[in-house]
Amino acid sequence: MKVSADADMCFGSGLCARMVPEVFGADSEGIVLVRGADPDGFTTVHGRQVAAVKQVSLACPAGAVTVTG
Repeated sequence: MKVSADADMCFGSGLCARMVPEVFGADSEGIVLVRGADPDGFTTVHGRQVAAVKQVSLACPAGAVTVTG
């Protein structure tokens, strides 16, 4: 499964980074970053991260996290 996050939609709640810190981080302004993202902004997740990232995509108050695959 692949995950991306739209920094323009993010308002910095930090929920994603707290729930799955190995996939999500934040810049100096608290805006979401996807760790290890490719040039298109996606990273691939495996194993237990899949369920956790799906939860984040549903829980993100800004709707900034997208999962595909």
